[in-house]
Amino acid sequence: MLVNCVAYQDGKKLADIPREEIGKYVKRPDCFVWVALFEPSPAELQGMREEFELHELAVEDASHGHQRPKIEEYGDSLFAVLQAVEMKGEELQVGEIEIFVGPNYILSIRVHSERGFQSVRARCERVQGAGRHRLNRGQWLLFVARNGDGRGAHAARARRYADA
Repeated sequence: MLVNCVAYQDGKKLADIPREEIGKYVKRPDCFVWVALFEPSPAELQGMREEFELHELAVEDASHGHQRPKIEEYGDSLFAVLQAVEMKGEELQVGEIEIFVGPNYILSIRVHSERGFQSVRARCERVQGAGRHRLNRGQWLLFVARNGDGRGAHAARARRYADA
């Protein structure tokens, strides 16, 4: 299920966009697209593969689920699999988060995980000035999602990597 599909330009939100317009924005060098899916169908994954030109093996891993945590590089894109542990009532539930990251997009997929990236998205959208680059580079956004506000030595290394 499609949760969000948002286009950004120069770090500012342009609009929530329909899935059919992803390709139009991804082809623009000054735009960044963030798509969030929750337990997508095989057809939805195939559609995202076509829109973002995702690597076939990474999409296959995402469609099967139950992957070990990993990060794989495919050309100028990354594919990451994370495990999310959440309380569901009195029990721990293990979910999976798969993230495809490219120079100007991020595709996040949640499976059996209730907690999404709304707070990360909101935090990045609030940033003004020089910090706005968070919504220009997929690799940087992945770092912010994992490590918080993007300050300190690790953040400097991530910025250098994202700018490479």
